Amino acid sequence: MHQTNSGLVGGGVVKNLCARVFPRADRDTGFTLIEVVIAIVILGALSTASLSIYMHSMNSASTQQRHDIAITIANQALEKVNAWSTAIDPASGISSLYTGRTQTRVQQYWDANVGVAGVAQTYPVWDTRSPAVAEGLAIEPTDPMEYNGTEFTVETLIGTCYQLKAGGDCARIPGWNGYPLAISAAHSAAYTPLTRVIVIVRWTAGDSCADGSCEYHAATLIDLNSDLEWNTP
Repeated sequence: MHQTNSGLVGGGVVKNLCARVFPRADRDTGFTLIEVVIAIVILGALSTASLSIYMHSMNSASTQQRHDIAITIANQALEKVNAWSTAIDPASGISSLYTGRTQTRVQQYWDANVGVAGVAQTYPVWDTRSPAVAEGLAIEPTDPMEYNGTEFTVETLIGTCYQLKAGGDCARIPGWNGYPLAISAAHSAAYTPLTRVIVIVRWTAGDSCADGSCEYHAATLIDLNSDLEWNTP
């Protein structure tokens, strides 16, 4: 037994001595199969996590870019309406803003967008002349506009709402069906008519849209009273 222990001790001394004399000997043994597998798993997990973060960042950037483009398109549509003549046609009694808008088309797109904020609170208005003259602002969606590979469509709704002279929201008058019926003297004394413009921009791209179609809405109110200096025929 004494010789066996001496042999083990002696063997350990020889191994340590070889390691000092030949320092590369231990390193040249390489990795075990388990170590290699563990290293591959760790590298794969890190690569997958990095790729996921990168893809999420790219999708977020693309989504924000499309939203910014939609805002720009909506603002351009509102500016186009604001720059349009507000002159009242003596024959029809309505503003040039409605030139060429037939009742059929106006009602069609009004009904299609009833869920958009402000639409249910606004009376649709159309050109009452027969036949309607050459169109001024198209009520139907414009031709698709493509930006960075994404198509956008625009709908511009223009109608009338009434605001209490005492203040409050611009909406429909309770109990009154609205245009083209004439407003009563009592209502005329209590309410001020305003023109509401609603722009709806839609696009289909990315996975951020709940039903496959993204939307951006913008709206403004225009006062057509002739005493306003910025209202020019």
